[in-house]
Amino acid sequence: MTEALAAGIEGWADESEAVYEPWGFDMASIEVPVRIWHGEHDRFVPVAHGVWLAQHIPGAEFDLRSDNGHVSLIESSPSEMHAWLAERLAAR
Repeated sequence: MTEALAAGIEGWADESEAVYEPWGFDMASIEVPVRIWHGEHDRFVPVAHGVWLAQHIPGAEFDLRSDNGHVSLIESSPSEMHAWLAERLAAR
């Protein structure tokens, strides 16, 4: 957290406001591959929000991880996430 907030809290504040404000674009206009990883035990973001995102982004994949929460998902899966992204980028 110290490193993440070293430059100030503006980014954190901006993200918090995005929960209540329109995002400024239509999710239906997203044309790149999207995969939403979500931990079933996430205490910060409800699983229903991940499902909702996947339903509103064309072609999005939803990957619910039963053994993870918010932070543990980030810690346990970066190699898999990077490989998925690299595979999609190579196919473009």
